[in-house]
Amino acid sequence: MNFRFLSIVLVAFLAAGPALADNNRTIECTNFLALAATSDDTVLAIAPEGGAKVLAVSCQGDADITTPPVISFEDSAGNAVTHGTLTCAENGANASWVPTTAANNFVKGEGIVFDVDNASTTAVEVVCVLLETKD
Repeated sequence: MNFRFLSIVLVAFLAAGPALADNNRTIECTNFLALAATSDDTVLAIAPEGGAKVLAVSCQGDADITTPPVISFEDSAGNAVTHGTLTCAENGANASWVPTTAANNFVKGEGIVFDVDNASTTAVEVVCVLLETKD
């Protein structure tokens, strides 16, 4: 085995340290056939070992949304995640990522939950969160 090669690869890997933080970010999405105002306390994800921080939230709806869903996030105990208004974009339009600003840390096993805050009239939605997992 060529240990000099192994050392160079290891040094290059370790030198990239700060950039590796992006490896802790994932996007979790779930498809729903129909969201309605009664779609409350829907678990989107569960915080992994070490916990997670929700950095931003997004939503994409089906084409021809008459009344797009307005969605808010919370933890499984009902504590609201602070973020701007999240309105689902129509399919074909670019969805917006709305940053979270407070109450966005989740401990291991805690549910990342969302509510629909209005009477939506769309058929298919994709609801997403951008997570940063903690070590």
